[in-house]
Amino acid sequence: MPDLAASGGHRRRWIVAVVLTVALAAVVTGLVIRHSNKDRLAAGATRSGGYSISDGEVDTSADLVVPNAQIDVRVEIGQRGQQEDSDDGSDGTIRAPKGGLLVDLSWTSTGAPRRTQGKQPTRLSIRSAGRTVVVDADLRPKPASSDDDGGPEKVVALPGRPSDVELVAEFAGRTQTVRLIGGRRTMGSFASLYPPAGSGSLSALPIDQHQPKDPDSPFSWSGRADRGTVLRTPYVSGLGWAPAGREWVVVLGAGYDIDTHDPVTWSAGKGYAEYSTSGTPRAVTTVNGHAPRKTLGAEQVRTVSNRRYVSRDYVFSVVRGAGFTVDTVVRATTRRTGGDAHAPKTATMVLSTSSAYPPAVDPTVGGAR
Repeated sequence: MPDLAASGGHRRRWIVAVVLTVALAAVVTGLVIRHSNKDRLAAGATRSGGYSISDGEVDTSADLVVPNAQIDVRVEIGQRGQQEDSDDGSDGTIRAPKGGLLVDLSWTSTGAPRRTQGKQPTRLSIRSAGRTVVVDADLRPKPASSDDDGGPEKVVALPGRPSDVELVAEFAGRTQTVRLIGGRRTMGSFASLYPPAGSGSLSALPIDQHQPKDPDSPFSWSGRADRGTVLRTPYVSGLGWAPAGREWVVVLGAGYDIDTHDPVTWSAGKGYAEYSTSGTPRAVTTVNGHAPRKTLGAEQVRTVSNRRYVSRDYVFSVVRGAGFTVDTVVRATTRRTGGDAHAPKTATMVLSTSSAYPPAVDPTVGGAR
């Protein structure tokens, strides 16, 4: 008869061997899996500091324009990152998520904003395949400098392919995007900040009246109306974004300058008389004949030698992209202060300037607003 005890012992030893083999295989498999995932970042993870990107590298750059700055971003895309100051590759190496990629970004925001553009920060993000990661939530412009070190740098792990990666800039609640591969832009409210190449100056030559309309008039004026500097913009600090289908026209420094000693003179034959202003000259600036939506700040007054310079800043609303005309008209009542008694006792000086601005070329033709 077979030895049942011996047979049972062999069976138990076989079962133990099988269990040990399976356990060892599980341990080895776990070690292999852990090794394969070593240094692999999860989608959405970030790392700060300088990294060199390799394995399928894409090297590109992009720029975005917001009302108070230009943002320039340098980008490298790949599968593996090596920390540039690491002596030990195992410590300084990171890898992309499975089926994803690593994006290394460095960025700068430059500009010297006018006070009408405000100090609103930009929120800079990068996104791919439905995942968005904020890289700078409070990006503010700095004056351009040759000493700039290229700005902060960050590596972001994302799902998807290089063709999926987009930069997103959010300013005052509105966004624009640029796709890194191909460069397609969705500019939205920011479109008018991107003037088409070769568009040149938008202003026409001004038509000025700095002397009486009648060339035979005995009066002569010593003054000038000033239309100031004119800007189109979708955003103004304190007013925010222009209403749908419209944009802001900002007129900076509109006003006049006059001779404070003899602003008006009269000459007829051998007769001569001098006049000085009676009261304060009144300046009115309009766009397409309409009053400003808002007056910015106080009137600016300065005197240089015998000339008095007065100016003010305004904001107007126009149809987006439409042409418009800026007019500044100054009226000053003057009284005779000396000279020929036959000259009129009072005279009105009227100074004006008018400039027509053509429609703006839409930079989104062939692209996306």
